[in-house]
Amino acid sequence: MIPMGLFAQEEDENAIKAVINSAYLEGITNEGNGEKIDAGFHPGFKMLGYNSSNDRLWEFPIYYWKQGALENAADGTIAEREPVRFEFPMMDVTGNVAVVKVHYFRGDKQLYTDYLSLYKFKDGWKIVSKIFYQHPEE
Repeated sequence: MIPMGLFAQEEDENAIKAVINSAYLEGITNEGNGEKIDAGFHPGFKMLGYNSSNDRLWEFPIYYWKQGALENAADGTIAEREPVRFEFPMMDVTGNVAVVKVHYFRGDKQLYTDYLSLYKFKDGWKIVSKIFYQHPEE
């Protein structure tokens, strides 16, 4: 017999992967689909990046990232690129909070390791923040 808590945990993990695949992988990266972006990213989402040359953080709100994705879809940039795929090596869910490690690949080359934070709202899981590591070009 499977404990109910394990079933709920698996259900949440599947829902989180579905949100990330739809909103981020498809919406932002491979399609430029605004409806998918809006469905999976919280409007308060921020991506944080680190600039090692000046030892500072920068932030990028979802509306700028969405705008760029829509422009890339409209001008054909997305269609010209090889699609991105994700792997999920780590997910930690506690109640209505989750942190997910995502390996971001274009072809066989890993470009990024992302760390996404999500909250479970009344209408489901939403991505609220991202930090990342950009792997060096070889």
